[in-house]
Amino acid sequence: VNPRRHGLPYCYGYFVGNQLGPGADPMRQGLVKVSLCAGGATNVIFWQRDGHHPGEPIFVPRPGGTSEDDGVLLSPVLDGAAERSYLLVLDAQTMEQLAAVQMPLAMPSDVHGLFWMDDAHELLVHV
Repeated sequence: VNPRRHGLPYCYGYFVGNQLGPGADPMRQGLVKVSLCAGGATNVIFWQRDGHHPGEPIFVPRPGGTSEDDGVLLSPVLDGAAERSYLLVLDAQTMEQLAAVQMPLAMPSDVHGLFWMDDAHELLVHV
C-alpha cells in the first residue's frame, strides 16, 4: 500500500502470490497488484518468472506523483537457476520491470504470508 494512504481508504495492494488453477504450480510465485476499487470487479496484474522467487514488495511513491499507484515496487528476488538474487524494480502502475540490480549473494525468499488467486481472480489467502 502506498505509505501516503496508511490509515486511509486505498484501492491498490501489492502481494507475493500465485495464480491457481487446474495444473497450476503452487511454487510458481510472483508479485500481484490487486485493484480493490475496480467497480465491483477485482482487477489483478501479475509479474512472474519461472524459477524466480520474490520477497514481499515495498511501494515507493514517486515524488510529485498524483495517483495512488504512481511509484515503484522494490522486491528482492531469488533466481533459483542462477543461485543469485537481485533487487527488482517494477512500475507500480503497469507491473512492468524497470530494472534488476544484481546482488553478490543468494537471498532466500521470505514472506510472512502468501496470496493466491483462483480461476475467477478471487483472492485466496495462505498464511
